[in-house]
Amino acid sequence: MLWMETPKPDFDVARGFAEGIHAVKPNQMLAYNLSPSFNWDASGLTEQQITEFIPTLAKMGYCWQFITLGGFHLTSLMCEILSREIASQNMMRYVELVQRQEKKENVDQLKHQHWSGVDLRDKEVELASPFSISTKANSEG
Repeated sequence: MLWMETPKPDFDVARGFAEGIHAVKPNQMLAYNLSPSFNWDASGLTEQQITEFIPTLAKMGYCWQFITLGGFHLTSLMCEILSREIASQNMMRYVELVQRQEKKENVDQLKHQHWSGVDLRDKEVELASPFSISTKANSEG
Protein backbone atom coordinates (compact mmCIF):
# COMPACT_ATOMS: atom_id res chain seq x y z
CA MET A 1 0.00 0.00 0.00
CA LEU A 2 1.32 3.45 -0.87
CA TRP A 3 0.58 6.29 1.53
CA MET A 4 -0.21 9.70 0.04
CA GLU A 5 0.57 12.80 2.09
CA THR A 6 -0.31 16.35 1.04
CA PRO A 7 0.07 19.70 2.82
CA LYS A 8 -3.64 20.42 2.32
CA PRO A 9 -6.67 18.48 1.06
CA ASP A 10 -6.25 18.56 -2.72
CA PHE A 11 -8.26 16.54 -5.25
CA ASP A 12 -5.93 17.37 -8.14
CA VAL A 13 -2.74 16.24 -6.39
CA ALA A 14 -4.44 13.08 -5.10
CA ARG A 15 -5.84 12.31 -8.57
CA GLY A 16 -2.47 12.89 -10.25
CA PHE A 17 -0.71 10.61 -7.78
CA ALA A 18 -3.35 7.87 -8.15
CA GLU A 19 -3.36 8.04 -11.95
CA GLY A 20 0.44 8.01 -12.10
CA ILE A 21 0.71 4.96 -9.84
CA HIS A 22 -2.16 3.11 -11.48
CA ALA A 23 -0.69 3.67 -14.95
CA VAL A 24 2.22 1.48 -13.87
CA LYS A 25 0.59 -0.70 -11.20
CA PRO A 26 -3.19 -0.78 -11.83
CA ASN A 27 -4.01 -2.80 -8.70
CA GLN A 28 -1.85 -0.86 -6.26
CA MET A 29 -3.74 -0.05 -3.06
CA LEU A 30 -3.45 3.57 -1.96
CA ALA A 31 -3.73 5.29 1.44
CA TYR A 32 -4.47 8.95 2.12
CA ASN A 33 -3.91 10.81 5.37
CA LEU A 34 -6.88 13.08 6.10
CA SER A 35 -4.49 14.98 8.33
CA PRO A 36 -5.67 16.79 11.45
CA SER A 37 -3.19 19.48 10.34
CA PHE A 38 -5.47 20.36 7.42
CA ASN A 39 -7.39 23.56 7.91
CA TRP A 40 -10.48 22.40 6.08
CA ASP A 41 -12.21 25.77 6.40
CA ALA A 42 -9.23 27.51 4.71
CA SER A 43 -8.68 24.77 2.10
CA GLY A 44 -10.66 26.49 -0.64
CA LEU A 45 -13.08 23.57 -0.80
CA THR A 46 -16.81 24.09 -0.52
CA GLU A 47 -18.76 22.31 2.21
CA GLN A 48 -20.12 19.98 -0.49
CA GLN A 49 -16.57 19.14 -1.65
CA ILE A 50 -15.50 18.48 1.94
CA THR A 51 -18.54 16.21 2.37
CA GLU A 52 -17.61 14.35 -0.83
CA PHE A 53 -13.86 14.21 -0.12
CA ILE A 54 -13.73 10.65 1.24
CA PRO A 55 -15.97 9.02 -1.40
CA THR A 56 -14.17 10.94 -4.17
CA LEU A 57 -10.80 9.65 -2.98
CA ALA A 58 -12.26 6.13 -2.77
CA LYS A 59 -13.23 6.34 -6.45
CA MET A 60 -9.60 7.24 -7.21
CA GLY A 61 -8.45 4.05 -5.50
CA TYR A 62 -7.62 5.28 -2.00
CA CYS A 63 -8.84 2.25 -0.07
CA TRP A 64 -7.40 3.27 3.32
CA GLN A 65 -8.22 6.79 4.46
CA PHE A 66 -7.37 7.75 7.98
CA ILE A 67 -6.93 10.72 10.30
CA THR A 68 -3.67 10.57 12.19
CA LEU A 69 -4.15 11.82 15.73
CA GLY A 70 -7.91 12.23 15.24
CA GLY A 71 -8.55 10.52 18.57
CA PHE A 72 -5.98 12.75 20.27
CA HIS A 73 -7.70 15.91 19.03
CA LEU A 74 -11.16 14.59 19.92
CA THR A 75 -10.05 13.55 23.41
CA SER A 76 -8.37 16.92 23.98
CA LEU A 77 -11.49 18.80 22.91
CA MET A 78 -13.80 16.68 25.04
CA CYS A 79 -11.52 16.96 28.11
CA GLU A 80 -11.46 20.74 27.72
CA ILE A 81 -15.25 20.95 27.44
CA LEU A 82 -15.87 18.49 30.27
CA SER A 83 -13.46 20.13 32.73
CA ARG A 84 -14.90 23.58 32.02
CA GLU A 85 -18.49 22.33 32.37
CA ILE A 86 -17.83 20.39 35.58
CA ALA A 87 -16.06 23.42 37.08
CA SER A 88 -19.11 25.59 36.49
CA GLN A 89 -21.98 23.11 36.88
CA ASN A 90 -20.57 20.23 38.92
CA MET A 91 -21.18 16.52 38.50
CA MET A 92 -24.52 16.86 36.76
CA ARG A 93 -22.71 17.99 33.60
CA TYR A 94 -20.74 14.72 33.54
CA VAL A 95 -24.01 12.81 33.74
CA GLU A 96 -25.55 14.92 30.93
CA LEU A 97 -22.50 15.20 28.65
CA VAL A 98 -21.03 11.73 29.06
CA GLN A 99 -23.10 9.01 30.69
CA ARG A 100 -26.46 9.88 29.15
CA GLN A 101 -24.88 10.40 25.73
CA GLU A 102 -23.00 7.09 25.95
CA LYS A 103 -26.26 5.35 26.76
CA LYS A 104 -28.16 7.19 24.02
CA GLU A 105 -25.50 6.27 21.42
CA ASN A 106 -25.13 2.73 22.78
CA VAL A 107 -21.39 3.23 23.36
CA ASP A 108 -19.90 -0.05 24.52
CA GLN A 109 -17.43 1.67 26.87
CA LEU A 110 -20.31 2.79 29.08
CA LYS A 111 -19.82 -0.58 30.72
CA HIS A 112 -16.11 0.01 31.20
CA GLN A 113 -15.72 -3.00 33.51
CA HIS A 114 -15.96 -5.20 30.41
CA TRP A 115 -13.21 -3.19 28.69
CA SER A 116 -10.93 -3.33 31.73
CA GLY A 117 -11.07 -7.13 31.81
CA VAL A 118 -13.28 -7.68 34.87
CA ASP A 119 -15.30 -10.35 33.03
CA LEU A 120 -12.10 -12.20 32.09
CA ARG A 121 -10.87 -12.06 35.68
CA ASP A 122 -14.19 -13.46 36.87
CA LYS A 123 -13.77 -16.38 34.45
CA GLU A 124 -10.21 -17.01 35.68
CA VAL A 125 -11.36 -17.07 39.31
CA GLU A 126 -14.28 -19.32 38.41
CA LEU A 127 -12.03 -21.78 36.56
CA ALA A 128 -9.30 -21.82 39.22
CA SER A 129 -11.46 -22.03 42.31
CA PRO A 130 -13.83 -24.66 43.64
CA PHE A 131 -15.66 -21.83 45.40
CA SER A 132 -18.28 -19.53 43.97
CA ILE A 133 -16.44 -16.20 44.09
CA SER A 134 -17.11 -13.22 41.86
CA THR A 135 -15.82 -9.68 41.43
CA LYS A 136 -18.60 -8.84 39.01
CA ALA A 137 -19.42 -5.16 38.95
CA ASN A 138 -22.92 -4.04 38.21
CA SER A 139 -22.76 -1.23 35.67
CA GLU A 140 -26.18 -1.11 34.13
CA GLY A 141 -25.51 2.49 33.02
